[in-house]
Amino acid sequence: MAIGKFICHKCDKKLEPENIVLEYLGRRMTHQFLSCPECKLIYIPEEIVEGKIHQVEIALEDK
Repeated sequence: MAIGKFICHKCDKKLEPENIVLEYLGRRMTHQFLSCPECKLIYIPEEIVEGKIHQVEIALEDK
């Protein structure tokens, strides 16, 4: 992930790396994401959405 490449569209601030705890469909994961230091908007890359989050969806569908 290219740090310093992403700017918050709302605050016009450079996104900074931050450890974020996500909870999705009852599952938790901690991952470093880029986040706006002012409004706390979080950028979640497409590969995370299509990878880890998709794996959780499949695991829950199988139950």
